[in-house]
Amino acid sequence: MTEPPYVDPMDIYSDPRSITPSPGRLATIFQLRVREATPEKPGRDLTVLGDARRPFMVAKYVDLVNLHAPAHVAGNHFHGVKEEMFHLVSGKATLYLADLATGAREQIELDASLHQAIYIAPPIAHAVVAQMDNTVLLVIASHPNTLDDEFALSVSLV
Repeated sequence: MTEPPYVDPMDIYSDPRSITPSPGRLATIFQLRVREATPEKPGRDLTVLGDARRPFMVAKYVDLVNLHAPAHVAGNHFHGVKEEMFHLVSGKATLYLADLATGAREQIELDASLHQAIYIAPPIAHAVVAQMDNTVLLVIASHPNTLDDEFALSVSLV
């Protein structure tokens, strides 16, 4: 893939065009670029999850989900309207996905050290299961949580 022209050298970290999406069957996995620590900025890395100049999607709601122990579950539902982008901040987890119309299923292993963002479009059902203590998931969504757009599943995806 040809790199687009950048106005600023930092654009390479925040431009979604520079991030090659890896289409899964039911979700899109983005491998994010990490700016490693530099002599001018030692002791820290930078991973850009959003840039208003080049958004993955329009974010209107952001939350952190702390799964306290292995096997704790977040989700097990689907949305009619809301798009979501998941980024594992710490820990390891398994993301279970299902297309309720076709019966297709997918399982994605998540590890915070991999610096990935996972895009899930509606109405794909999803559940995240922690694989270790204090697994933290950042959820960036196109719409706020509302009861009329969150549909719990009667059968667990896990």
